[in-house]
Amino acid sequence: MELQVIEHTKERYGFAYSHTAIIRTLVDVTKHHDEVVAQTSIECGYHPAGYGLYGPSTIKPTENPNEYVVKWHTASSCD
Repeated sequence: MELQVIEHTKERYGFAYSHTAIIRTLVDVTKHHDEVVAQTSIECGYHPAGYGLYGPSTIKPTENPNEYVVKWHTASSCD
């Protein structure tokens, strides 16, 4: 899956991080929601195999074509 992370921020909440990323992709994000979130997490250095994906995630379009705001949660540690 091809996507580009333009910006990534995170906030720590106890044992978890709340992530927000702006991405650019041509992928149909409504059809491939889970895959886009997982790939975004990988590109940001938080592979789901180690950090997991927890709680709801969202993908919303920005005002720019093919750009989206992705929000998701991971553990703060890979241990």
